[in-house]
Amino acid sequence: MKKIKENVKKLLLHFKSGFERFPVTIILAFMHFITGIYIAEVRNFQSDEFIEINFLLFGSIFITAMFEMLYEKYFYKKNRWLVRGVYSVITFVVSIIFFVEYLRTNDYYNVYFFTLIPISMVLFLLIPILRKKDNREKYLQSVFSNFVTTGIFAAVLWIGIEIILATVDYLFFYSGDSLFFRLTTYSFWFITEVFGALLFLSLLKKPDDNLENYEFPFIFNLLIKFAIIPLIIIYTGVLYIYMARVIISMHLPKGLISHLVLWYTAFSVFIMILITPFTQKDKFFENFKKYFPYFSIPLIFASLFAVFQRTYQYGITENRYYVLISIFWLLFCMILYIRNMNVTGVFISLIICFIISVYTPLNAKNVSNFSQSQRLKRILVKYGALKDGKISKITQKLTNRQGSQIHTTIQYISDNSTIAKLNFKNEKGEIYSTLGDLEKGLDVKESWKEYSIYDSEDDDREKDDEHKIVTYKIKNSENAEIISDIAGYDNFVSYRKVDNIDPVDQENESEKYKITIKNKIITINSKDGTELAKINYEEAVQQIVSKLKTLKLQDTTDTGYEVSQKDLEYIGKAGKINYKISLRSINEETVDGKTKDLYYDEFDFMFSEKK
Repeated sequence: MKKIKENVKKLLLHFKSGFERFPVTIILAFMHFITGIYIAEVRNFQSDEFIEINFLLFGSIFITAMFEMLYEKYFYKKNRWLVRGVYSVITFVVSIIFFVEYLRTNDYYNVYFFTLIPISMVLFLLIPILRKKDNREKYLQSVFSNFVTTGIFAAVLWIGIEIILATVDYLFFYSGDSLFFRLTTYSFWFITEVFGALLFLSLLKKPDDNLENYEFPFIFNLLIKFAIIPLIIIYTGVLYIYMARVIISMHLPKGLISHLVLWYTAFSVFIMILITPFTQKDKFFENFKKYFPYFSIPLIFASLFAVFQRTYQYGITENRYYVLISIFWLLFCMILYIRNMNVTGVFISLIICFIISVYTPLNAKNVSNFSQSQRLKRILVKYGALKDGKISKITQKLTNRQGSQIHTTIQYISDNSTIAKLNFKNEKGEIYSTLGDLEKGLDVKESWKEYSIYDSEDDDREKDDEHKIVTYKIKNSENAEIISDIAGYDNFVSYRKVDNIDPVDQENESEKYKITIKNKIITINSKDGTELAKINYEEAVQQIVSKLKTLKLQDTTDTGYEVSQKDLEYIGKAGKINYKISLRSINEETVDGKTKDLYYDEFDFMFSEKK
């Protein structure tokens, strides 16, 4: 018992030292936890200023931790509470500025504020190793080790608390209401935010600590050497095989390769930082750090080429901007390691990338808006809809894909800037200021808007130029409901699903039959359980589309093809069952003229049994 008390006392003293070292940060973490409970319990997660306050408190946790590290490194001779007072005021003023900005724009996710979080995190790691001649990477090893230790400790503690809460709820309350769920959620918040932050900061080494004898946990060493690095090498080989295939087939690389290279290379940079202290003693680690940058650079250039390809086609968006600047940063990191420069260059260059992409005139928003504006002007001039700054209706017959590019570009500009900045004028010389007015002036078709749902330009997967959506629907008078012709059939079932989601299961029963619709199969059973027929309705729909392609249909441009009810019906036999499947509409997605997928929300199924 005495030993347990001593251990608890040591643990509390350990936490006390962490609080004394980062008091402002821990207090803010606790305030963030309390405001989170208030928003959940009292405000019921209403989208109002309390959400913004909670976000600002969250960001302030990282900012003050960075400032505390700055104090320990450069101002430790100054009055500690004076310095803390100064940086607390600075953090408070910054938060007030962004809170006022929120009141003006009602935008919770202000990129200018939230970018301060990753910058603060990088500075939190960078400041202790600045001007440090030796053991930079050892310090970063210790931070990583402390983070993992904190995560494991917090996870075990939370699981234990959840088991206790679940047991108490089951044995004593079994209320069935949301109390147990709320308690488990709040315990998770407290452990991750308050307890976790306190434990991590209490374990953190001080900038002046001697790390000469620090030993990276052996289990991490084994994991990196025998699992992570071999997987990185295999992954690199897979990417090189793909690049060889691209060169042999003379096909352009998929846009997705930029993401595949981006994240794995960034992770590899992190691994190279961790293994640096071992490179002098372990040949395997030394060779990986020495040669991996050489192998990664060709892949980085391949990803850069893939992004430039998409940029040439569709211009720069904010997502592509961030991908591009990340690729350039990774290229710089690889060159940095080839030249045997230290890790501080990695962190400093990363901070510079954050600053350029958010806080300079060449930020992601400005560059992408300019790029999309210029792209829109080029498209409209090409189709004769823009001349001398004035807009006219598009008279050329465009494909849905071409029209979709116009719609998505205008939509992007409207979402991220203002239409008025385009300075487009109507015939009276008035400047278009709204999305709707500009689209009306250009005569943007509804089919272009619908097509953009299926074909997103910002999706960097490879797309085929012959990709399109063909719509077939029953021709009927406005506001009239379609009535299926059930003459000749004794039984009728209506099948419905929502928003083209995966097929839903449905069961229908009558006095004589049980009809089950599951996995695109209609099964008809008699009441005694005898199976009478199995019908694949997807095959029936495919047969309908094949039949439609043989007909000479008139394209109505905006809506695709309007056909008779009989053209969207399939009549068949299965055993003793005669049946008919009748649809309202079909959307056919084609690539290179071949059917890729079929979309339909509903159909009517009717059948009769031969006597």
